[in-house]
Amino acid sequence: HIDVLQSEMPGLAADLSEVASRMIIVAGGGEPFLTSVAEPTISGATPGLHAALALTAGAFGSAHPTSSASHIGAAAAVELANLGAVLHEVVIDTALGSGHAEEAQANSTRILVGDFLLARAAEVAAAIAPEVARVLAVSVARRCSGAVRELNLTHRPMASWSEQLEIIGLRDGELLAAACRSGVLVTGARPEIAEQLTTFGRVFGTAARLQIDGPQLAASYGIDVVAADFAKLTATAHMTVDAADLGHPCVAAHALHRLVEALSA
Repeated sequence: HIDVLQSEMPGLAADLSEVASRMIIVAGGGEPFLTSVAEPTISGATPGLHAALALTAGAFGSAHPTSSASHIGAAAAVELANLGAVLHEVVIDTALGSGHAEEAQANSTRILVGDFLLARAAEVAAAIAPEVARVLAVSVARRCSGAVRELNLTHRPMASWSEQLEIIGLRDGELLAAACRSGVLVTGARPEIAEQLTTFGRVFGTAARLQIDGPQLAASYGIDVVAADFAKLTATAHMTVDAADLGHPCVAAHALHRLVEALSA
């Protein structure tokens, strides 16, 4: 998916390299042990879709988009938050499947590094603007809510499709929504653009998960049910991009349309 955005957005690859450098800088300067274990995690994690969407959303309304230091910072913050959340989710997954002492030790480290990265993400976001920090905090809380609800499903019968879809939205859509909103906020764009692109991130993330887990979900809920909601989500994603474009086509809008089209390819 990032390849699609990079093919449409001039300079995105270079901006993502700057995001990677910023993430490494942010991880330094803390408690020596945390810094030593966090830096390899960050160095091995190429900035992904969260950072790319933050940068792309920030380019709305510009025929020749360029990224400011605030754009790079917002992209780094949401990418760090995603890394921290992923580390915590790995702890849950491994705790459910292993009782080995070595794994318990590894999980202790993952928890510490995850907390450290979330704290650094909050620090970076707050330095950009209080609203960016608030958006990031709310999205992390919602993602955690989705993870808790998903964990609870292991102790009771299968969820209804509507509940499953809501959990997917929380787990896979909220941080992408925050990425888009943060990218727009640093430009001072009109509120309606921020709202539309926030919705885009949420529905795109949900649709992407349906694409990845489609066969498994179809086996449980039926292929017609999953396909129908996938079609609704991708249609909504296209509509939000058109609404955010406000009648002034830009490179970023075309890139997001291509990104959605790639889900169905």
